[in-house]
Amino acid sequence: MGENQRPLKDLLSSLRDRRFLFVRTGGNWGDQLIYLGAEHLARELGLNWRTLEFDQFMSEPAGQPGDVIYINGGGGFTKYASGKATHCFRKGFQTPDAVVIYGPCTVADEHALESLRQEIDAARAARIVFFSREHRSAQIAADELPSSVEQFLNEDTAFYLTRDALLRRVGKVRQRANLIGVREDTESVRGTRSAGAFQSVIDPAYFAQTFDHWIRIHAASKTILTNRTHSAICGAILGTPTTLFDGAYHKNQSIWEFSLKARGVNWLSDSHTVPMRPSVDPFLAWVPIPFVRRSWRLDRMAKGLRGIPLS
Repeated sequence: MGENQRPLKDLLSSLRDRRFLFVRTGGNWGDQLIYLGAEHLARELGLNWRTLEFDQFMSEPAGQPGDVIYINGGGGFTKYASGKATHCFRKGFQTPDAVVIYGPCTVADEHALESLRQEIDAARAARIVFFSREHRSAQIAADELPSSVEQFLNEDTAFYLTRDALLRRVGKVRQRANLIGVREDTESVRGTRSAGAFQSVIDPAYFAQTFDHWIRIHAASKTILTNRTHSAICGAILGTPTTLFDGAYHKNQSIWEFSLKARGVNWLSDSHTVPMRPSVDPFLAWVPIPFVRRSWRLDRMAKGLRGIPLS
């Protein structure tokens, strides 16, 4: 594959006379930033497109001959993912005469694509294009996918968004918080130190109630320290001083090296300084009654006192 970095924008533009299906593969609020960026690009290019959620795409006919099936990228080719990315890609390339584009994504290792190789050899699609969003995934994909699959490098589609585009969604937000966004899912890492009394430790993907709330949390932050990939990307787009640290596999560092470093995001290389989320918020440590001290409602209120938007 080498250093071929044909932009996704050029490819979509070259196919603009066709009908597009933009497929969402699920995920958390950070994945919604990926989808928003891709759809922002589609509007900019004037594409004829519609969005399908995972269940819609899997339950109805995939499209007409000649349609472009664009499957939004992300972190779907890992052992931590739901498997929806693989299901969507498989249905796409089994669709007769379709042009199938898998958007900029991360591939965890050589095992993530091996189950698809023989199936792709028998694909019914007219054309299959696969985008990686950083160098390490591009090399894995080049080694694992058949030569019939066109492969390119392109940044995560969230980067098609601008600060103004995000702030138009949520309005003006006062920056008060020093956000520490730490994963609490299967990609979590073990923290080793306590955060300061005036730092807010949350997992934005779980704390946020809506996608706009998720954006607002980041827009309200004076600084961001995180191992949530799209929290760091959101911080970079907003121009917020942001530091990213490692997750469970190479994704964070690979995206930092390919896209975020040049945008001024810092990398925290010493994993031993990763903060942990306290079991009881420091603001509530003085409460003498244990079940009150551990109240999730009071915990949210404490985060609000530090400047984290609660809705």
